[in-house]
Amino acid sequence: MVALQFPLPPLTTAFIQANTNGANWSSVALLTSDSNGVFWVSYPACLVGPVPPFRACLVNLPAGDCDQHVASSGPDGATAPLRVRFRLQPRTREYRVYRRVDNGPLTLVAQGPATYDALQPGKLIETLDEAIPAVAARLCYFVQLLDEHGNGSPLALIGCKQVRPPKLPVPTLSEPAAVGDINQPQVALTWFCPTAGVHRFQIKLQVADSEGGAQPSGFLSTQLRRDASFLSLSAYAGLRPRTQVNSFVQGLAATALVNFDEAHLTPPIGSQFGPGPQFTLTADVRANTSYLISVAAVDEQGMVGPSSPVYEFMWRPPVVLQNVPWPARPLPHVDLNYFQAILISNTNLYPRYPVGVVIGGGRTVLDDYLLNLQNPDHIPVQPPSSVLTRTLTGETALPCVLYRMQVANALFPRVSGDIIQVSPLIETIAWHNPCLFGEGPCFASYIRDPLIRPLYFQELSTGDTFFWRFNLCLLDTQPVISGARYRYFLVHFNEKREPDRIYPCGEVDIP
Repeated sequence: MVALQFPLPPLTTAFIQANTNGANWSSVALLTSDSNGVFWVSYPACLVGPVPPFRACLVNLPAGDCDQHVASSGPDGATAPLRVRFRLQPRTREYRVYRRVDNGPLTLVAQGPATYDALQPGKLIETLDEAIPAVAARLCYFVQLLDEHGNGSPLALIGCKQVRPPKLPVPTLSEPAAVGDINQPQVALTWFCPTAGVHRFQIKLQVADSEGGAQPSGFLSTQLRRDASFLSLSAYAGLRPRTQVNSFVQGLAATALVNFDEAHLTPPIGSQFGPGPQFTLTADVRANTSYLISVAAVDEQGMVGPSSPVYEFMWRPPVVLQNVPWPARPLPHVDLNYFQAILISNTNLYPRYPVGVVIGGGRTVLDDYLLNLQNPDHIPVQPPSSVLTRTLTGETALPCVLYRMQVANALFPRVSGDIIQVSPLIETIAWHNPCLFGEGPCFASYIRDPLIRPLYFQELSTGDTFFWRFNLCLLDTQPVISGARYRYFLVHFNEKREPDRIYPCGEVDIP
């Protein structure tokens, strides 16, 4: 053992380092001096050579036993082993030390002969665990004592230590979100970070008009305190986000340096700030001011880890949209019954469409009547719009949409009263001249619209004289219920395709 004394008060915890090559300092141990201010260091190299220079580095440890083991002083430093100590019991001849990593199985890490000494009942047996995991883990140690017959005692827990990685993790900062209002603009920060080895976080800021930190940034929060030890002269590389322009610009962005004006510290992880690994924070900011924000992890000794890539943030007043009231429009006018709904299931139309609304029609001769009974898609005039029914104002039914509702009758005394649309918007009638394709006479029209069909019938006049007529019908394309009664409405649209008139079309009983 080597006794070392430094100008430090007694019972001081310090990190002891040795200079073995005249240039680099290597880690030796984390020790606490005794009541005389002496650090007792186990350094076997002193037995075969001169004592090298030592130094003591102050550390900031929490009160009581340290539950966290610092495996190394840096990413490339030597591994600091864990010392496992225990006492023997009477009749002990051998010991075995087991280790459990997190919730994994027990593994044997040390064993050896050991005889209980009745003259020294409090003698400690010490073993070293130098196989420290490279990742964050919780290590729990157990000891088992064996007698002269090899009978083992129950496993006894010695203690547990949380091993943190030699390098602090890099937080993943999400894009800052603007919250608050014009009277109190705020930013909401959210980041994700593993908590192994992390005590708190440092939030770095660069403010566009702070003049290098001489002017207040306006970044305030009840959960933050200003980091007085932060050096604003430090420059950080590789923190700016990559661009999507080209590889040359990406390279410039990756090497651009960032200088932060100030830094703030969060409360320690736990009840005051949340257990993690996701953390949130809301802070006041200045409106219309550009901020560069980055987050870094801080350990219990105050060492700051790598910073996250920066995000640029500016709180802008929200655009207030003018509340334009919806114009008050009158309801469509309900007109007379110009267009009658009729039952057409037993006619020369498609039987799957049992109901139609008459939107036009006219007379025909006997030859045309007989011809069109075999060709129900023909009407004996051109164009079909010339036979559309006109109202007193000179309007036809088109453009229009057909609606219906079920009404109560003897078979269905209770109905929903819902109005449903049974046709699309019909603006014109699709047709062509049949004689151009050898399909009929040149004075006729071949209706191509499947929702509009002519209906031919005989009309009895005075003196037992028959006239032959046809009706042009807009079909109801939706299924109907046998025995039900339906009421139809034809809604007419103006040139702006807004409903302007409603035509009641009567009721139809489905057989």
